[in-house]
Amino acid sequence: MKTMKKIALIVAILLGAFASTVACNITFTLQNDQNETVNPAKVKVGDTYTLVVHFKPTHRVCPIDIKSTKFNLDGIKVISATDWASDGGTGYIRKVKIKISDNKKPESSLTVVRLCDNGGCSAPFIVKK
Repeated sequence: MKTMKKIALIVAILLGAFASTVACNITFTLQNDQNETVNPAKVKVGDTYTLVVHFKPTHRVCPIDIKSTKFNLDGIKVISATDWASDGGTGYIRKVKIKISDNKKPESSLTVVRLCDNGGCSAPFIVKK
């Protein structure tokens, strides 16, 4: 019985250590002008959309300010963007108005990048054309 408790404790410690090293969580929602969710595989070159970016840190205290988040673009043009705002919990939301441009590739992308000593993160949002 003591062996089982020791194994359970070791597993719990390892899972806790793993959870603290996981990169931040970034999710995307693509919306049309009516705020309806759009399938990224059904966009058209020249059309504009709102990309809702939701960032949730996995560490209690993130050493990098949310304003240090970078956006790398390939075939997507940013028309406008809101400032990062609290989601009411521990995360942040930013709405980015984008236009799909013709980059002569079958896909366009916007990649969110955060660099830090806790692992940072890089999350691509990809649309098929």
